[in-house]
Amino acid sequence: MFPTDNSWNVNIRNAPLNSRSAQIVAYIQAHGGKKLHPDFGENQTYGIPVRRRAPEPAAGADHLHRLRRRERPGPFPVPLNAPVEAGSDAHVLVVRQGTCDLFELYGAHRTTNGWAAASGARFDLTSNALRPLGWTSADAAGLPITPGLVRYEEVASGHIDTRSA
Repeated sequence: MFPTDNSWNVNIRNAPLNSRSAQIVAYIQAHGGKKLHPDFGENQTYGIPVRRRAPEPAAGADHLHRLRRRERPGPFPVPLNAPVEAGSDAHVLVVRQGTCDLFELYGAHRTTNGWAAASGARFDLTSNALRPLGWTSADAAGLPITPGLVRYEEVASGHIDTRSA
């Protein structure tokens, strides 16, 4: 995802450790059982699933979203059967294959007319362009969620691969 020179694709294997690295790791080890867990999409009770879809949607599959924030009014091509993250954040993440568009919603729920969401963001996965200053995204920091998700298979294999949309 994203161009090879994007920050998401930087190899950090030989990067210097943060001076507080040992403290951070110790804190996570001491408190991680209660506050830190993987959000693998396979576990629908707390995971963040990602839907990949063909570049040309089926007729009637695109729905306008009623967003409570000003950032982007839509429409977002999110299929009605897109999985919603369990829990309070209710993220919906959709990658449109072929066009390399990423659509992420926060506080999403299905309505009789399609979808409604608290916020939404579109990312062009072929570009390093940032969102305008002050604009949030589905994670509130203006960053995409999807590139930061790690798959269970990657952890089990011992390495995380960059992948294209």
